[in-house]
Amino acid sequence: MIINYLKNHNGEQIFVAECDMQKFYDTVNHKVAIKQFNRLCLKKYFKEKCDKIAKRIFIKYLQCYNFFNNVYSLDQEYFNKYKIQNGQFKWIEKNELRKYYKKDKYLNQVGVPQGGALSGLIANIVLDYADRKILKLKDKDLLYVRYCDDMIMMHTNKEKCEAALKKYKKSLIDLKLFPHPIKNIEYGKKFWEEKSKAPYEWNDNSVPWIGFVGYEINRKGEIRVRKRSLKKEINKQNELIEEIISAISNNNLKVTKGTVKESAYNRLNGMAVGRVELWNYLKYENDMCWVKGFQLLNKNKYSSIQLKLLDKTKNNNLLKLFKFLDKIDDSHIEKRENTKDNDREFIFYGKPFSYFYQALKKNNTGEDHAAKNPANPKQYSRVSHFHQAGR
Repeated sequence: MIINYLKNHNGEQIFVAECDMQKFYDTVNHKVAIKQFNRLCLKKYFKEKCDKIAKRIFIKYLQCYNFFNNVYSLDQEYFNKYKIQNGQFKWIEKNELRKYYKKDKYLNQVGVPQGGALSGLIANIVLDYADRKILKLKDKDLLYVRYCDDMIMMHTNKEKCEAALKKYKKSLIDLKLFPHPIKNIEYGKKFWEEKSKAPYEWNDNSVPWIGFVGYEINRKGEIRVRKRSLKKEINKQNELIEEIISAISNNNLKVTKGTVKESAYNRLNGMAVGRVELWNYLKYENDMCWVKGFQLLNKNKYSSIQLKLLDKTKNNNLLKLFKFLDKIDDSHIEKRENTKDNDREFIFYGKPFSYFYQALKKNNTGEDHAAKNPANPKQYSRVSHFHQAGR
């Protein structure tokens, strides 16, 4: 939608506003959610009646959880379990809470479990109220995009963008939600830290990149990964290898080195690009992996650098693990007969299992030169060769 908006307003001024909410899932008011559910069940929205069983399930789902009892009341023992000293759950400032709730008893009727089967549906049912308020403006030059509690809007007129943002904020207040304070922010580190921003001009000079969900985009329509999303994926790679090294430290090796290498390699690849195999990588639809979450990336110098960095970090992590394994004695591991674990050459091929290839090249190039004989591993580009100790 943003790309299409750029094309339709090429060469025009574009003003952008953003709004996010504080502790959204934790502050959803149960009564408000039920009221919005009942409103959607009216015949003017749907021709068919809402199923009574569906309504009962919806209400019971809300009633089975509240933020105060299930989360806020957890004591230090909970944080000790996860080795977090002086842990606490962040919450809304008291003066903000008092705008809606005079007593803390309200906590018994707020909150939706994050990641639950109906949580996303409840979020959209509640925020449908805000959507309709903005859509009633019927302004062809206004772009309004919302993903859960994350919202961005664009307009060619700054005053009209400000008016739409004001209406959106008012709708959130009607829903007893807590938008982050809307501020005028100059481009820089602070710009990326703030959750809600007053309208600013999006151009190559003052604000070259804007962010929405896990992406960043410039006026040319070039899309790259948001920096914190990139950092998060690199941290996941590092944590996985550290976890494996920690598990096998102090001669705790319980399987052969070859098994450890293969397991680490497969887990990193699965996390990155899914269940890709040498025979299916050309037609494989990436699923349940990082690449699946970033299908809107387009090929440009920024995204290419980021994806190649992810591949490099993955390879360096494997090298780190393999060097660690070289120092470990696995003579106590019982080897199965007729296996070559002890002198196994561990070779992995870059392209089929690469962030860069799976996210960009596969869908941005013509016929792959390896497609003629995908079963022949000699046609794949080899990134690195790691060898078992003793080879």
